[in-house]
Amino acid sequence: IRQMLEEKDQLSRQDFARMQVDVLSMRAVEAVPRLIDILARSSEDRVSRAVGYLKPWDHRMGPDSVAASLFEVFFFKWSETIAGERFENDAVPLVAGAVAGMATRLLSDDIGWFESKTRDEAVIESMTRALDDIEGRLGPDMDNWKGGEIHRIKLPHFLSGRGDLGSLLDRGGRPIGGNGITVCNTGYDPNYLAAIGANWRHNADLADDPPGLWAVDAAGQSGHP
Repeated sequence: IRQMLEEKDQLSRQDFARMQVDVLSMRAVEAVPRLIDILARSSEDRVSRAVGYLKPWDHRMGPDSVAASLFEVFFFKWSETIAGERFENDAVPLVAGAVAGMATRLLSDDIGWFESKTRDEAVIESMTRALDDIEGRLGPDMDNWKGGEIHRIKLPHFLSGRGDLGSLLDRGGRPIGGNGITVCNTGYDPNYLAAIGANWRHNADLADDPPGLWAVDAAGQSGHP
């Protein structure tokens, strides 16, 4: 947010609207160059193909980006690998959700966390697990592994689950960009679906004559816009 605020001296309503849907992952900006260096040491064809998507990536978690899904699922598996090295299996899911900072650091600085394998082996193993996961969900063609194919938003109605009303009133299931750490925060659950998001967004322009308010609402608490 600070970077976008400092891009220009005077910001328009359109600039703020753009900020609200910004999906640049600063984690990816920091981590991907180091990740590519490590993965380049693998001789596995699928890993090499994944590197081919990651190299030109702009680090934006866009719904049409293959690299976005590769990095998102890899980082999830990588965090599990880190937690699994020092914690019992039943604690791994809890710990893995809290090691993001360390997971990013370990890609650039091997601090001796791993004892059962090397850091690079652990990284490549995590990417292989990520590739297996995505392939199981979307099939073998990596060109179809777009971020929005696994990261979708559901908009269940308040009356969802009550007979046939859900099929009539529920909305969503559509691809969406962002994740849990982008300015456009759409989160993710264990299945990589969008778990949260800004239902209501608005921009007020007090310089207009008369002043104006522009707003968008995905779905109200009652299920009505």
